[in-house]
This record gives sequence, C-alpha cells and structure tokens, in this order.
Amino acid sequence: MRNTQLRTKVGAELQAAASVDTAVIEALPEESREQARATLAKIREKQQATRNDEPPPTIFAAASLADPLLLSELVRHFDPRLADSDGWTPLMAAARATLLAREDAPAEASPSVQCLKILLPLSDPMAESSSGRTALMFAGSAHAANLLLPVSDPKARDERRRTALMHAVLDNRPAVAAALLAVSNVDAESDEGATALDYALGFGHRRAGVKLAELLAPLATSGIDQSLELAVAATTSKAAEDAAARNSWRPVVDELASRASAGAAKAALAKFRALDFPKTSSVLAKRSNN
Repeated sequence: MRNTQLRTKVGAELQAAASVDTAVIEALPEESREQARATLAKIREKQQATRNDEPPPTIFAAASLADPLLLSELVRHFDPRLADSDGWTPLMAAARATLLAREDAPAEASPSVQCLKILLPLSDPMAESSSGRTALMFAGSAHAANLLLPVSDPKARDERRRTALMHAVLDNRPAVAAALLAVSNVDAESDEGATALDYALGFGHRRAGVKLAELLAPLATSGIDQSLELAVAATTSKAAEDAAARNSWRPVVDELASRASAGAAKAALAKFRALDFPKTSSVLAKRSNN
C-alpha cells in the first residue's frame, strides 16, 4: 500500500484512538492499568506536540516505547502494517528500539525485543521506508538482527545503495555487524564508493570503530589500499599524547598492510614512523623492506 493511503489510515486511527484507549486499558490486568494509562498519556502528549497532517500512528509510538504488554493489546485494535509519513513501520520502530537491549542478556529479558517478536508475524519485514531502508537496516541489537534475518534480505540496498551491514557500522553496532557478516557482501559499495569497512574506518566511534574494523578487515578482498589509507588516517587523527588510542588501530593496519600493495604499505609505514610509535608494526616493517 502506498504511503499516501497509509497516512489516510493513520489519521483515521488517531481520530479513533481516544475512544479505544479505555477499552485497551480495561482489557489489561488490573495491576498494569495505571502504567498503561501513563504510557498512553505520553503517546498522546508526543502526538499533540508534533501533530500535523501526517501524525505518527499510535501503535508506532507504542513500539518505540518498548512496552510489550501495551503493544500486545494495541495490535488488536490498530493495523501493525501502518507507516508514518517517512514510511517507517512499527516493526522498524521496534527494531530500532532494541539498541537499548543488552547484548549479553537473554532476548526474553528485553522489552524492546519482545515488542519486535509481537510485531514480526504481523508485519512485512521487507517493507521500505521513504529512504529505502528495511527493518533489518534499523536493527539496534544482535537480538533484532537474528530475529529479522530469516525473513529479510541482508543484501537489500536503500536509496543510497547502503546495506544492513553498512547501517550497522554507521550506527556503531559491532554486535549487529557480527550477526550480519556471514550473510553479507563485505565488499559491496554504496553510491559513495564506500564499503562497510571504509565506513568503520572513516566514521566509526573510537572503540566501536576499532571493533568493527577488526571484524571486517580480514574479510575484505577489494579496495585494500584505499582501506589501509583510511586506517592510517584514523590512527594519525589521534592526539600525539593519546598513544593508546593510536595503537588500538595497529591490528587493523597490520591486517590490511599484509594484503596491500607494496607502495601503499610503505606510505603507511612512513606515516606511522612520523608519529614516533613506541613499536613499529612488524608487518609494515617487513613490507617496507621488500
């Protein structure tokens, strides 16, 4: 269904929401009703603050708030396939909300993952937002990625030809990237000519960027010289006194240098030495002597 039709349905849903609220709350266990009233009040307040001709659907806001008990009631009243003005579906909102889920905790312990489980069988996981992103591209945790993968195409591209793996990198989500590695094309390029590794090296947060690059570097088979150049740039961007931050990139540089051209390896070594690193990379030193 096209977004214009969906927005019409969303508007009708919001008009009916006030009368539905009471029925939804009364259907809940007595001990949960007060919390549900507070949650719905938050939803209403948010909708009123941002109200325009294309307000977000109630179920979308509920998915974002990660309240599985309330959401399980709302799906009985509202169509979970509705999208907002940007083409976002409740499933996308739930997938994004899992970024608050602890990766080291069981999926069952996360309210946001529970919301995703509620919505998944009722939704189209391959629905696209206005920018071409699917729910998998919004996954905020490995739990979400593992739930969505069986019914999603990990190699799908958005309007900028970015894959789910690239979005995991740009969102600084190493656990999500790890869940996607086996089913993704690591060498795929966006419309900017950048791979997931290039994004990790060029835009990654310091700690997450290093972890992501360490995951991706051994699997990259093309554009190694370019990636090595980016890795050295990430290293030399650190303050001179921050040796630990600089040295954290050494394994990535070593891995890429071992497969880069001799010229690229020598150039990288020259920049490393210019920073007076405590220990010259053994791989780079070996390459420079060839």
